[in-house]
Amino acid sequence: MNAALRAPLPRVARAHSERSDVLVISSDDALLIELGPLLGDRYRVHTVDAPDRIGEQVETARWIGIVDADSLAAAHAAISRLEAQYPRCPLILITARPDAWVGSVARDAVLRAIGRDQVATGRLGEALLAAEERLSLPAVDDEGAAEPDVRPGRLHLAPRRRGSFWAGAALLLVLGVNGAWLYHHYAVAIHGGGSTVLDASTAQHDSPQRDSSPPQVTPTVAAPRQQSVLELLSAARVAFRDQRLLPQPLDGASSGDSALELYGQVLRQDPQDDEARQGMKRLLVVGRERIAADLASGQFDDASGLLDLFRAAGMAPGELQPLERSISAAQPRWLAQRAAQRLSAGDFKAADGLIAQASARGADAATLQDLRSQEAVKKLDLQLRTMATQVDAAIQDGALLPPTSGNARARVAAMRSIARSHPLTLRAQEALQDALVQAGDQATRAAHFEVAERDLAAASELGGSTLLTLARSRLQAARSAASRSARVVPVSVPAIARTPVRALAPTASAPAPTPALMPTYIAARPTRALSVNYPDGVKEQDGSVVVEFTLSANGKASQARVVESDLPKNFDRQAISAVRDGRYSTRELVNRRPARARIKLRFTPGEG
Repeated sequence: MNAALRAPLPRVARAHSERSDVLVISSDDALLIELGPLLGDRYRVHTVDAPDRIGEQVETARWIGIVDADSLAAAHAAISRLEAQYPRCPLILITARPDAWVGSVARDAVLRAIGRDQVATGRLGEALLAAEERLSLPAVDDEGAAEPDVRPGRLHLAPRRRGSFWAGAALLLVLGVNGAWLYHHYAVAIHGGGSTVLDASTAQHDSPQRDSSPPQVTPTVAAPRQQSVLELLSAARVAFRDQRLLPQPLDGASSGDSALELYGQVLRQDPQDDEARQGMKRLLVVGRERIAADLASGQFDDASGLLDLFRAAGMAPGELQPLERSISAAQPRWLAQRAAQRLSAGDFKAADGLIAQASARGADAATLQDLRSQEAVKKLDLQLRTMATQVDAAIQDGALLPPTSGNARARVAAMRSIARSHPLTLRAQEALQDALVQAGDQATRAAHFEVAERDLAAASELGGSTLLTLARSRLQAARSAASRSARVVPVSVPAIARTPVRALAPTASAPAPTPALMPTYIAARPTRALSVNYPDGVKEQDGSVVVEFTLSANGKASQARVVESDLPKNFDRQAISAVRDGRYSTRELVNRRPARARIKLRFTPGEG
């Protein structure tokens, strides 16, 4: 390749060897402090507090303006004056309302409008890159002629001469000569001369008779012309200006007009081109931010695809190694975090899949072991929670001990065999022990000492407690009292008033049965009178019905049944209905545990 074409233009080489001038127009000290470390030593920074001070304090002719638009009075008018007064200086606005400057950006009066909260992000860096590219373009006067750049080290362009007759004549002469040559070349090709490929029917030059039809020229498709380095660099500058920095989309066919692809083509032709190498480094800054965002959101394919684009564009492997390491480290870490979230939600299937992916991506053994431990703990917790719920249901139903199927004692034993010291197991064990102590107390009060002894013995198998010790003391005292006297406090059930039938609480005026015959239930005490209707269509007669039911902690009756009656079945239905609708005192319940209770209802027909 011609050495003159391979060498960058003096203007371009100088632009990348010098620092660009940045003019910050702001009276906000906080913004100036924030911009200081962002601009660093890469730019020569000048600051003014108002646009009218630019001429006093800034000597350079071309600069990049960073304008605090919110600090300007009549901001739109001030920006318009700046654009008219300094047309060659790109402006970047810092404002709390970027959308208010869309019209100015569209008219090219402002290069970018960046939100105040976006100063520390990559958007300011991208805007500065675009502004530098715009500064590197040659200045053009109002009539299209390139103006000379009078700064040291810049390429001086002579102004275009107007009205040159000889220049026009020379141009016409060149065009005429080229046209004549093309005409002659085409004519020779038509008549079989030269090296043009003709149709096979016209290739028989020694044939005595020629075909009168015109010769057929075989069409040839010319290969697309490869762009020169200078053309590619010019296109890359335009791409920077238009913010076409990276190919879009990353996972599909791109148009090839992004700055990354254009610089890649330059480096394939000239690996030592300074402008392309500097441009790739700037693009790598933007690429790092994109890759970091993709890794944070789990878009590993996008991050890897962008890294491949930099690699294909000729970026030095040493520059890409940190990104390769960050992608390799981020994948298993992100997958492990997602797996932990799925475990917390109880989604074991999804968690297993994520753990397998993390293992395949190289997650360390300690992380994988911790995830498996979390999964085992979570599964055990769910299993014990289900079993504890079944224990509570068995206690509510009164199924504490065998031979009842699914009794609470058997379920607690199963929980203890799985995890004896687990909090859920200990809580279920305590609930069963309290229920057995309560049942033993009820049996003691009913003088059913064998049943009380059985319940308290089962409770002692679950450990000692103060309530269990007190219950055993009450059982021993009751047995001693029963051995000294064969009689107990008499209890009688008074007559019930006529319809509506009402249940009366027991009183201490009638003889009670002997302790050996007393049942294991408590006497129900209604909080309000029960009322039933005397059955219709039956023979008038007096009688009573005894109903047994489960008394809950809320004073309601359930599982009611008739255990004794001297009346027809019609009376049973009325009695059960009245008991279910009633409300009862719960003072007799131990620790508010449900217990069986009985009540006697007397039916008397109405007079007359």
